[in-house]
Amino acid sequence: MEADRRVLRSTKTRRRGWTPARQERFDRLIGLYGWRSDERTIDVLDVGVGHGESTVGSALLQPSLRHVAVELHLPGLGRLLDMVDQHALHNVEVFHGDALDLVEGLAPGQVAEVRVLFPDPWPKVRHHVRRLIRPDVVERLAEVLPHGGVVHLATDHAEYAQWMQRVMTSAGRFNGGEVPRPAWRVDSRYSLRAAAAARPVVDLRYELDRGCSRM
Repeated sequence: MEADRRVLRSTKTRRRGWTPARQERFDRLIGLYGWRSDERTIDVLDVGVGHGESTVGSALLQPSLRHVAVELHLPGLGRLLDMVDQHALHNVEVFHGDALDLVEGLAPGQVAEVRVLFPDPWPKVRHHVRRLIRPDVVERLAEVLPHGGVVHLATDHAEYAQWMQRVMTSAGRFNGGEVPRPAWRVDSRYSLRAAAAARPVVDLRYELDRGCSRM
């Protein structure tokens, strides 16, 4: 990828005070389960994992897959690391930072599947430019997926679901659309919150077709 291309980040790191003991635990766990940069295939790139329930559930159900979980929010990341350590999930690696920074360093075709579950919908029109699923980001993701590589999206925000469908279709490189909820997508606080509010969750699955020309 070209190093000089700039992309608007959709999130900012939020920090809260930790006790020295909590910081020591975080440092130890990130040392054990932190992202190990190499050119091996990443089976699942889990972007914006929140508090980690979906990542841990998927890793337990799919133990043969290498999961790389990306999160900026430190409290959520700490809870994810605690769960990963509790279950001794050595098929999970954790990256603290922006997913786009991680993607910059990946090899073409290195990621088999990208999962973006319940991203911030940024509902105000003036904030739509901050949405994670937008043309420039999708283009970057396409560069690290192989032919047939998958992007799986989920949201309980109806307008954002329509937006994501338009973005993925307009990219001209993906085939897919709405699909039933996959077995690996376990309940998280976001899906439970949606269910409590009677908001249907839309799952979208797209496969990269390198035979398609860009639009």
